[in-house]
Amino acid sequence: MKTELYFGGTQQGGQIVSDGDWSTFLAKVVTPAFPRGLTVYDAYGQIQQADGKIRRQTTRVVVIVLPRQPNQDASFSTVIQAYQRQFPGTKVMTLSIGVDQPQFFIP
Repeated sequence: MKTELYFGGTQQGGQIVSDGDWSTFLAKVVTPAFPRGLTVYDAYGQIQQADGKIRRQTTRVVVIVLPRQPNQDASFSTVIQAYQRQFPGTKVMTLSIGVDQPQFFIP
């Protein structure tokens, strides 16, 4: 399974999740939950709010590729809940898709 977690960078009141706060969250919460490996990149996203306005924000994407395992969804939920507790008002989106066996090409 390949799961992508999209972490919105804007908190309630418009405060931005700083690079330092994100790095700390990644090190203390995400990495221990998925120690076998992950990929992180910065992105820019937007979402339409209930009032029709477009909310634009920086986004951090975490990509995790793992064999399907019991309780895996609980690990993702724990990370998402921790992020939203630490950074109130942020949005998180997940996307999971099945993939063929990944291959590493090492010289």
